[in-house]
Amino acid sequence: MSVFFFISYGVLWGVVALLAYAVLAMMNRLYRIALPASDRGLPVGAPFPLSSREARATEEEQPPAGIFAIFTAADCHACKQVYPVVEQFGKRYPKHRFELYMLATEEEGAPIVAAHARALTATFVDDFGSYEIPGVPFAYYLASDGTVLSKGVFHESAHLEHLIATGKKAKRRPA
Repeated sequence: MSVFFFISYGVLWGVVALLAYAVLAMMNRLYRIALPASDRGLPVGAPFPLSSREARATEEEQPPAGIFAIFTAADCHACKQVYPVVEQFGKRYPKHRFELYMLATEEEGAPIVAAHARALTATFVDDFGSYEIPGVPFAYYLASDGTVLSKGVFHESAHLEHLIATGKKAKRRPA
């Protein structure tokens, strides 16, 4: 074997290692990037306005690992695309609770929930004012006591993973 072969082989593996490092560094950076509208809505650390039904459920059952408050609207096409994402995500994270808040009347929202979001507990509201969300689909990730840990607009399961990761960091941070 030629000396040039060994040198080129070493350079090749050096380039592969460098590219692998660059990809891992970019992935790490991606997880540090905030979701759209994560600076809007209820502030991190603030109590989320739970309904009396949700507050009772939190007190009665084993506290969930976290609560996702998912906000959608009946006339939102993008929202219809995220219901299957949330259902699949819920199967992967059974210790988390998923609450769906839909801007709709019960007559408008019930068929949508039946068709797209059967596994979610739905609350139909006529105004998102008290939740301070900037748009839909939007999600808050809450601690089991209802404290906001992270938030943002989401469209795929990677965004929900990001909410959990950001929420865990917020939980560890001293108040």
